[in-house]
Amino acid sequence: MNNKILNVTNIVSGNRLDKAIALLDPSITRSKSEQLIEEGLVFVNGKVEKNSYKVKENDEIKILE
Repeated sequence: MNNKILNVTNIVSGNRLDKAIALLDPSITRSKSEQLIEEGLVFVNGKVEKNSYKVKENDEIKILE
């Protein structure tokens, strides 16, 4: 299992978590990011969040794949 760490930039801040992941890592589609979030494989600052979570600048997104 691979881990990816994404750091939220000012440009992405304010977007939903699923969209932010797709913007920060083009290799992950928005539908794939939704699936990963629903499976509990995405953490924001160490906590599981929902798709609707609005990311903030300097949030750390960890993805388990």
